[in-house]
Amino acid sequence: MPLREKLVELQKAEQVPDAHAVVTEWQNAVDRLLQKIRDFLSEYERDELLKVSPDRRMVHEEKLGHYLINTLEIRGTSCGSGLRRFC
Repeated sequence: MPLREKLVELQKAEQVPDAHAVVTEWQNAVDRLLQKIRDFLSEYERDELLKVSPDRRMVHEEKLGHYLINTLEIRGTSCGSGLRRFC
């Protein structure tokens, strides 16, 4: 069940969610998405057109508390290897 549906279901039932389980599920979903993004951008990174750097951020949500979530910082390079002749 997607995280959104689970949270809506819990909210409707007025149950207190198992914050740790919800956060873990969310972190895993984000990690899968970030890996897909990295896979998609790998060619651009290899050609030095983009720089992709992993990072972590602290998040605070009222019902789930504080937790760390993985992020990506994606930056364009000023002159990738494929563009060197134009620089």
